[in-house]
Parts: sequence; C-alpha cells; structure tokens
Amino acid sequence: MNIHICKNVGISGLKLHWVKSTSGKELYKCRRFIAIIGCFNRPVEELEKLSPFAPDVQENYVEGIGRTKELAIEDMEKEESSMCDALWAE
Repeated sequence: MNIHICKNVGISGLKLHWVKSTSGKELYKCRRFIAIIGCFNRPVEELEKLSPFAPDVQENYVEGIGRTKELAIEDMEKEESSMCDALWAE
C-alpha cells in the first residue's frame, strides 16, 4: 500500500503514484494529487481513477524525483513544505 503522511498544515493528498526511468540514469518519480485547505478540484472518487502522470490531467499535485524511492519522497516533501509555507505567508 502506498501511504504517505503529510506533515504540512493545509495540504493533504491521495495515494502515491510511481514511475521509474528506463533510460539514462535510474530515477524514481512520485506524484500524488493534493487538496489545498481541504479542497480538491474534483470529487475524490474521480481522482482515485486518474493518474497524476497522465498528460491531460490538470489537477493539483506534488512531485518528487530521486535516485531511490526514499529520495523521491524526500524531494516531494520539500515541495509540500514550500506550498505550505506559501499558504501561510503574511
């Protein structure tokens, strides 16, 4: 099961989706749809059927890239933290 606990107030998300590079460097990329202040752009039931990697998806998501899955998650957490900081900036 793909579970990620977000530590940022104002941002929550759905399950992690993964892709792995097959050319050049071995890289992992993860994405997940996010709700900002509790709101997704679509109903959760619709989002659960979609992939944030689909080229025509225009939903809010966060992304992480790394040479391992752990590094990709760390990278994604930095993006989440940056978004959270922007939500609460004065």
